[in-house]
Amino acid sequence: MMSISNSPDLPDPNVSLQSPNRIPPSLPSTDKYGDPLPQLLSEPRSCEAAAGISWLTKAASMIKQNFLLWLGISLTLLFVVGILGSIPIIGFIFSLMGLIFVGGIMKGCAERA
Repeated sequence: MMSISNSPDLPDPNVSLQSPNRIPPSLPSTDKYGDPLPQLLSEPRSCEAAAGISWLTKAASMIKQNFLLWLGISLTLLFVVGILGSIPIIGFIFSLMGLIFVGGIMKGCAERA
């Protein structure tokens, strides 16, 4: 006879999600799909203006390191936007999809950083 209490798929029966005073723990608010809602910070974050200058300097050095790569990406996107933007219906659809392409470029930037 197999005992189900030793099964690794079942949770430990001695573990409780309730606190010792029998009040359930406070859980974050969720949306209608059960995903947690974003939580606001108790106080806003701040940084000095020099942090923005540093960010721009790092971006410029990334472009200098791979100038031809970024030039190729920019010219390819400009060419595709110019060609597909001139076709009436496809141009409208591509203008909406252009945000997805720019998002992909931003994701590539983040991975290169």
